[in-house]
Amino acid sequence: MSNKRLGNQAIISAENIKRNIRHALSEKRNPSLLNVNTTTPAFLPSEDLTIDFVQKFRESGGIFVPCVKNDFAPRLTQLLKVKKYERIYSSNPSLSTVLQRENIPFLNFIEPKEPADVALIYADYLIARWGALYFSNRYLLYPSVLNLAKDLIVVGMAEGLIESLDVLHEKLETDYEKKDYAFSEIIRPHHLGEGEEYSAQDPQIILFFIAQ
Repeated sequence: MSNKRLGNQAIISAENIKRNIRHALSEKRNPSLLNVNTTTPAFLPSEDLTIDFVQKFRESGGIFVPCVKNDFAPRLTQLLKVKKYERIYSSNPSLSTVLQRENIPFLNFIEPKEPADVALIYADYLIARWGALYFSNRYLLYPSVLNLAKDLIVVGMAEGLIESLDVLHEKLETDYEKKDYAFSEIIRPHHLGEGEEYSAQDPQIILFFIAQ
């Protein structure tokens, strides 16, 4: 099954973010039938973007790792060591610095037909309504986040959390820095079907969400 592509900024206090993450990770809800009202908008505004994003992202099959700036580096390196990745691709100097400090070997370039075991990349925006991630070549040299590695470790910031695609389009129209980007891509995690495995063309997505 291939990744589903869909095709701003909410400022939330760090304490609210951490509280809402804990709530979203612990709460289990049974699906209920919706009463359809044709006089209301197709989507109502989200009351809490963090809860919406966490639930949608995890329901779609993504792995969500909440953290703050102070514990991001040790949690990232711990995961890399536990997973015992042999070929690690780093797309950003700041992430490469973390790996160098921990003496973790990594690649800063990969051949098209030789994907890494894991790729470390930044997401520009996190789309709450869809549990999806928006990427551009602001942080990545390659024309797609696909085909890089069978596991994608994505770093997303709380200030990049937005409600919907409409908000994303507004941000891209008003933020002149992003108008000249050569490509953009929206990726959503997914569950594997029976007998399927993650691959570079169809990767697993692990998100480190930095709250402050």
